[in-house]
Amino acid sequence: MEWRALSIAALAFALGPLTAQFRLSDGRSMSFSLTHPTYFAGVRALGPAGAALPAAFGGVAMLLSSHGENRPLWHILYTILKPAAVCSLASLAYVGAGGNVLCPQAVDSFGPFALAAVVYAGASAVLVGAIESAHGEEPNTRPSVISPIAGWGVCMVEGYMIAVLYSVAPTYVLLMPAGVAILARAALRHPTQEPEVCVETEEGEPDPAVEPDQVNAAAGGSAESASFVDAATGLANRKYAEMFLGREISRSERRGRPVSVAVVDIDGSRVLLDESPKAVDTAIGQMGKLIQAELRDYDVVARYSASRLLVTLPESNCDQTFEICERLRETVGSVAIEGKPISVSIGVAAFPEHAQSADDLVNAAHRALNRAKFSGPNTVCGCDDLEQAS
Repeated sequence: MEWRALSIAALAFALGPLTAQFRLSDGRSMSFSLTHPTYFAGVRALGPAGAALPAAFGGVAMLLSSHGENRPLWHILYTILKPAAVCSLASLAYVGAGGNVLCPQAVDSFGPFALAAVVYAGASAVLVGAIESAHGEEPNTRPSVISPIAGWGVCMVEGYMIAVLYSVAPTYVLLMPAGVAILARAALRHPTQEPEVCVETEEGEPDPAVEPDQVNAAAGGSAESASFVDAATGLANRKYAEMFLGREISRSERRGRPVSVAVVDIDGSRVLLDESPKAVDTAIGQMGKLIQAELRDYDVVARYSASRLLVTLPESNCDQTFEICERLRETVGSVAIEGKPISVSIGVAAFPEHAQSADDLVNAAHRALNRAKFSGPNTVCGCDDLEQAS
């Protein structure tokens, strides 16, 4: 049992903050932490006391791998102790309902494990609500709306498989999954080199943004820099937008300044894309240039999907961005597709107010966009409006 506990803890630490991400057909993404299957395995195979060990190690790994600086003590304790407490409660429910720790693959352990999963999700939600009430924020990444539907199902299946492996495999095999996870982290830490986009100012601070056309000019129009440009519109592409937003999130964590994004979508875009895809390309390009002309030099406008723009505004909060988008909504009204003026719906979200990672920030803006479309065309909606509506 000791080897099993240490091995599962090693796997949780090796996985750390790694996440699995899925792209949805509408351009959104869904992600969930890879440590959750390991936590579920500990719930099923270690008992109430032992289940806390992998969870605590996973929290430590998350702290060590994050970019935040000068974290308050409550944040550190929460990141480590919250998963430990949740896993202990879930394992207590599992054992109390008759689950077999030594033989988790037993048929009579499936019901208890389902109960443990419910307790896991419920206890996590209660603790998240408590910390938000006390401090006004939840310091760790929260799953998107879709994640509990698909993500928790995947976590339960993988957790079951890991628990079975750690209950039947010989001792020398137990550390192999942790070794594979460590190699995966090492590979992801050094991805294929991208051309450096940030430049140094006189004070030594990275410049907030360099537009893709400036990158092209500086690099002589190289193939690497061209990979940041959407060929149909001349705007920055999704690859550049995600890289830029990730860097701005890291900068925000270091400096404590907000970052906001706005997702701009042409109303009726599905029909327009079916009937006039080239006309939509032209309209998106015109919209992007009009919007960029209204913004600061270091704000970035990128084509995020066929009919959507992602606007990133460093050092702007949600209220400021909302006011800017109300103005932009009128600005793009001069754009037409085949002689017909267009209208747009816009969703706004801010870091760290509405999300704790770049992916979740974009997801939050998409949820606000969906609310704007539900309210009617030519509408701007922020995540604060979602909270008021709920």
